[in-house]
Amino acid sequence: MAIYRVKHFAFDPEEIDTIAAAYHETLLALYLPQRDEPVTRVVARKVIEIAQSGELDRVCLRTRATAELGVPSRFAAA
Repeated sequence: MAIYRVKHFAFDPEEIDTIAAAYHETLLALYLPQRDEPVTRVVARKVIEIAQSGELDRVCLRTRATAELGVPSRFAAA
């Protein structure tokens, strides 16, 4: 899973758990398998980029990630 390869960023363990949960929920919202494929890395990078901006709410991370990846909101609700 791509999210664990980028854990070296400055997040505490609880934040990493939140980011990982948002990543998995985003994959589910996008109907993507949780495998090591290039597209899942794009999703991981987007979730982490948003988290680095200060957003650490799981639902907001998922919602923003799907929106910023260009997915219509009706498909992003999970």
